[in-house]
Amino acid sequence: YANIIPSTETTSAQKLLAALARTCKIFHEPAMDLLWTEIHGLEPLLGCVARLHPLIYHNGTRWDDSDKPWAKGVEPLSAHEAHQFLRHSSRIRTLDIQSDHPHLLFVIPTEACVFPRLKSLSLSTTYLNLFLPHMLHRCHLLSIDKGLQSFVTRCIALEHLCIYTA
Repeated sequence: YANIIPSTETTSAQKLLAALARTCKIFHEPAMDLLWTEIHGLEPLLGCVARLHPLIYHNGTRWDDSDKPWAKGVEPLSAHEAHQFLRHSSRIRTLDIQSDHPHLLFVIPTEACVFPRLKSLSLSTTYLNLFLPHMLHRCHLLSIDKGLQSFVTRCIALEHLCIYTA
């Protein structure tokens, strides 16, 4: 994790957990679960893909220029790259996505549960079906698409749904 996200954006606790995950097999899984519990954006996961890492994290800092989105014109993930992405996506419990580049995930079937342990979701993008696990408890949507119909059948544990309209 600390190797994926530049040191300027990681906390001391994250650095400690990353070192623990690399050092001890017994603590690897619990430390990785804690590191990936809460993610803001898809970039940390997409940064695990070798081809995308230099696009997202150039010069040791994360790309954050809304006028020039890093994903514009980037090809979707290959099957091998999707595996790199999915390696950590199952650990995420809280996800906040304010970007519009899930087009990179087209290789992942919509019936697949990309984030099976996700409990809380804030989303301002379409492609809702990619982010709906059965155990989702809280969801905040800044836009809606036809995937909203899937809530009834897929999110059986949903307790709070908030849809913001313009």
